[in-house]
Amino acid sequence: SLVGSEMCIRDSINAEYGDSLIVVVTGLQMSSDQDTIKIVNGFLLNAPPGEFMEVVSDVRGLLKNDALLNETAPNTFREYNTEQMLKVGAPNGKHQVLITK
Repeated sequence: SLVGSEMCIRDSINAEYGDSLIVVVTGLQMSSDQDTIKIVNGFLLNAPPGEFMEVVSDVRGLLKNDALLNETAPNTFREYNTEQMLKVGAPNGKHQVLITK
């Protein structure tokens, strides 16, 4: 039975490649760094609200390549946060608040 970030990874794979693809992951080994980055970014950008860091941790364990993850992380984190959070002014206009998904 899948839970949390495992379901996110399954759903990301299904969204990207369709339900007909069955994938068993024992470690991400792609033909190129660009392929790996594309898949890793897909996992991270589809993390459920509140579980982003859990997905990062799971991906880090599967990838076993911190240099590659660290290379793509800043842009991916920025994109995730931009998509998941909206900064708006409070009704009283005295401060900003974040609205999140």
